[in-house]
Amino acid sequence: MERTGRPYGELMYLMLAWDVSRCAGPGGLRITWREDTGWSHTLLAGGGAALPRGPLTALHRVYATPEAVADVADALVSRRFRGYETQWHGEWERAHQVRTVINTFRQPLG
Repeated sequence: MERTGRPYGELMYLMLAWDVSRCAGPGGLRITWREDTGWSHTLLAGGGAALPRGPLTALHRVYATPEAVADVADALVSRRFRGYETQWHGEWERAHQVRTVINTFRQPLG
């Protein structure tokens, strides 16, 4: 029987990345979502170096609205941090459905 889930060190995650050609400034950007911690970001420098910058504090919810994630990503990619200072407190209206699917996926078979 295969075991998955948080107790076994497996978490769902999503990673979005922009290379230097898409970003204003000297490097690229990676935004990561993890089901246990929410959104964080990493600056990508030349030579494969990555500089973790920590959580995206503007997104107060693990399941932030897609519009909020897009706004924060745009502010980071374009290096226009004015938009990043906005605080997004709303949770995505489909967050409950996502949690239900994750829990169902982790149910043991048989």
